[in-house]
Amino acid sequence: MGVVVIFSAAVHAEESSPRHLLTGTWTLLRAEILKPDGTIVTDPAYGPDAKGLLIVDGTGRYSLQIFRPGRPKFASGDKTRGTTEEYQAAVLGISTHTGRIVVDTVHNRLIFQIDHAAYPNWEQTEQKREYDFRGDELTYKVPPVAGGTSAISVWRRAESPAAPPSSRIDPAKSLDLAVTSLERQLVPLAEAMPPDRYTFAPSSELFRPEVPAGYTGVRTFAQQLAHLIQTNNALFLGVRGQKSDANFAARQAAIGALTSKGDLMTALKDSIAEAHSAVATLTFDNAWEQAGRDPQFTRAEEVAHAVAHAMDIYGQLVEYGRMNGVVPPASRK
Repeated sequence: MGVVVIFSAAVHAEESSPRHLLTGTWTLLRAEILKPDGTIVTDPAYGPDAKGLLIVDGTGRYSLQIFRPGRPKFASGDKTRGTTEEYQAAVLGISTHTGRIVVDTVHNRLIFQIDHAAYPNWEQTEQKREYDFRGDELTYKVPPVAGGTSAISVWRRAESPAAPPSSRIDPAKSLDLAVTSLERQLVPLAEAMPPDRYTFAPSSELFRPEVPAGYTGVRTFAQQLAHLIQTNNALFLGVRGQKSDANFAARQAAIGALTSKGDLMTALKDSIAEAHSAVATLTFDNAWEQAGRDPQFTRAEEVAHAVAHAMDIYGQLVEYGRMNGVVPPASRK
């Protein structure tokens, strides 16, 4: 039994978590058991055709249900007059709970803050699960129980119904998809780079002597990330229709001086959270208001500018990672 997650920055001050990645409706693909020897089998509690539905809202609240199809009906036709076997099958063949969900990207675990559950021992508790999130598929694993087995649940995002041709899409929702796409690729890559390689920068020594290469002054991985964060902060300030001031300039300067992975990861996640927050201020009325340095720039254009610039830097960071044996998480199979 377990839960899926919405990434929310509102919980745990020490964790600046990405937001909105799992908002929507999810359906269960499989309910499985991982044995101590590494083999994976169908979870007998729910059977090979397990059904499940998860709904997550934009604030991180969720409702989850998993059911075993074909549970025996009560012969009496009255749920207050079932047999011991009927009650047992009804209870063991379901998992339902509601609450709030967050993700701890540092320790790669989901944290389920459960308010109400079919299993009463879970109510008002936190349940933690290891997870793997790839595209529109999420897998999480329950800690081993007696005997060493672990339950695994695999979910897929349900397709959203197509909008009518004449309908207008909220610019905040539409443009937030671009920020989310960037976030899904950039944050895991920065996490994957070892701390001691944040000082790495390409040099001519890495190439064959006959290959001309001018690498004087090339930024390190840390400097590239700091530059990306600073640019994001400046452009999303424009998305809000705001101008830089002395305090903002001081914060930008402090980011430029960061060198450690821990500090830069915190600054990156804060920057991504601010990007989501800034995009959420866009409306049909203000999305095309002038913003930024050019008279033709608009708030919406600043979002496109920020994502395009960040993806340019992301491509360079991918090469930095590969030069250090790091396969970008977004490219892993």
